[in-house]
Amino acid sequence: TRPFLGLVSRAKAAKLVRTLVDLFLDMEAGTGEEVNQIFFYFYF
Repeated sequence: TRPFLGLVSRAKAAKLVRTLVDLFLDMEAGTGEEVNQIFFYFYF
């Protein structure tokens, strides 16, 4: 993750991290599948 964040500007990296944190905090992680869906979305 850090090498990727080094390739983009600080503002874009901060926005990406903030978006990921917001998504993580807003979800209802009952089974953990929600976390897998978010990571799948961002990695593929």
